[in-house]
Amino acid sequence: MVKYCLIILSLLLSIGVNATAKLPVSISIAAPEIPPLVYFDEKQQLVGVLVEKFNLFSHKTGIQVSIEIMTWARALAQVQNNKHDALMPAIKTPEREFFLAFPKQALINFKSSILIKRKSQQQGQQSPDKSPEALVQGKTIAKARSMLLGDDIDALITRVKPSVVEVNSVEDALQMLDLGRVDFVATDKAIALSVINKLSLADHFEFIKVGVESSDSYLAFSQEFAKKYDIEKLMEAILAVNESDIFTLH
Repeated sequence: MVKYCLIILSLLLSIGVNATAKLPVSISIAAPEIPPLVYFDEKQQLVGVLVEKFNLFSHKTGIQVSIEIMTWARALAQVQNNKHDALMPAIKTPEREFFLAFPKQALINFKSSILIKRKSQQQGQQSPDKSPEALVQGKTIAKARSMLLGDDIDALITRVKPSVVEVNSVEDALQMLDLGRVDFVATDKAIALSVINKLSLADHFEFIKVGVESSDSYLAFSQEFAKKYDIEKLMEAILAVNESDIFTLH
């Protein structure tokens, strides 16, 4: 009887250890600078919607979270090579699923991919009422490197085949547009509005909506991290910090 009780106790202790091991002690996250999600303010302090989210998560759970800003290309490489635990925000694609582990639940949802162009220099002149396809025909579009914008933008580029210039950030792309070095910028509307406000260029641009499709974006983990920890349980804990399960950017 005593032996039987010891076996049961051993099993219960084992289950407790395994349950604890499902969540890490710390998480290192690589991210590009994308206002209003994650960016440096005028005092060079790391701020943003996602920064606040993870600060609160860390405070409530005791799990330490470090976020390091870098270019998209480097962030992808860091997580692919298991040098950082996770990348945010990342849109799921079949190609990325070969080297990143995506949980079932998204971290945020982008609502509106857009094209941005400079306003006409001639006072009162309106842009011609053309389809996005007609507008970008033979033109140059700038976008943040490795930043996916959903099927609508991808399909537009595939159909029309404009010249696409990839730069380090949305901010770089908008500055190029303002200088007339490119014809359009492709990005998410909420991100664009935040960056344009930061650059004090609110009256310089106009928006062209492309499709109505929204796209989920994830906290994507390295394969090594996903083998050690339960990323589904981790995402449940992260999303439980907010009342809503997913941030929605309008």
